[in-house]
Amino acid sequence: MGVRARPVDGGTLLTEEWEFLPAGQAFFAERYGEAADEQIAQRTRDAHEGIPVTLAAIKRIAEAG
Repeated sequence: MGVRARPVDGGTLLTEEWEFLPAGQAFFAERYGEAADEQIAQRTRDAHEGIPVTLAAIKRIAEAG
């Protein structure tokens, strides 16, 4: 996961990205066995749903001064 900031006209553009790396996938396969694919899918959905929430919170805090 990472958050990048770059200046744009009138403010700053924040970009957050997330990736489920092979080492993480291997860990889930070892830990969850046959349920690993569903666990990975759920964690991926959770991360993607959380990204806009995180960015909105950062925006709110930054604009509050």
